[in-house]
Amino acid sequence: MLQYKFGNRVSEELGALLVGFYSVIPHQLLSVFLISELQLLLAGLPQIDVNDWRFNTLYSGCKETSAIAKWFWSVLEEMTNSERSRLLQFVTGTSRVPVGGLGALQGHDGHKCPFTLKVIARKATYFPEAHTCFNAL
Repeated sequence: MLQYKFGNRVSEELGALLVGFYSVIPHQLLSVFLISELQLLLAGLPQIDVNDWRFNTLYSGCKETSAIAKWFWSVLEEMTNSERSRLLQFVTGTSRVPVGGLGALQGHDGHKCPFTLKVIARKATYFPEAHTCFNAL
């Protein structure tokens, strides 16, 4: 029954998926990787290094030495990796760090787009705003 449900029943659909996938990335290029290496390339690094994040951050409306920036880094250092992942997801749209580190973050157009800590004018609401297309908080 398992063989039928996970194999035979979907073999035609799985075959079509593989034909399409291998038309984009040839099988020969994928065969040199271990499954763990492919997962890393596709999903990114699970651990978030605060120093890497700090080093690869741009500032808009503030400086690295501003009180708001110091407060942000202090809070980020106290967070668990899971909480950092959720913040990264909120800001960038992805919960994992690219293989090249946070310096390799991309924007909506596929070009390099570093994380930006941006201070904006006060509004009636004081909730944080994120712009995932531009990796800005």
